[in-house]
Amino acid sequence: MIEAAVILSGVVRHWLDFFVILALLFSNAIVAFWEEHQAGNEIAALKAKLANDATVLRDGKWATPKASELVAGDVIRLKLGNIVPADARLLEAIPSRSISLP
Repeated sequence: MIEAAVILSGVVRHWLDFFVILALLFSNAIVAFWEEHQAGNEIAALKAKLANDATVLRDGKWATPKASELVAGDVIRLKLGNIVPADARLLEAIPSRSISLP
């Protein structure tokens, strides 16, 4: 719609309106480009934080396959601070230290 306004302002030769609307269009395009660029950087940062490997119990032994190779029914081992490599159901939790609240 605003593009039509800038065209009509140029056709009727209202130059002040034309240049103000044109400036708003360009500033909007620059802001949109910058936001898309920042969003792409954030997605890349999130992908870098994804767990690449998992500690999984298979055939009675602990192994470390890639997280993309996990299948339903795999038992994974997590420690404090680990990133969960897949959707999981908690079977058992062993506290690593006691926390006393006041």
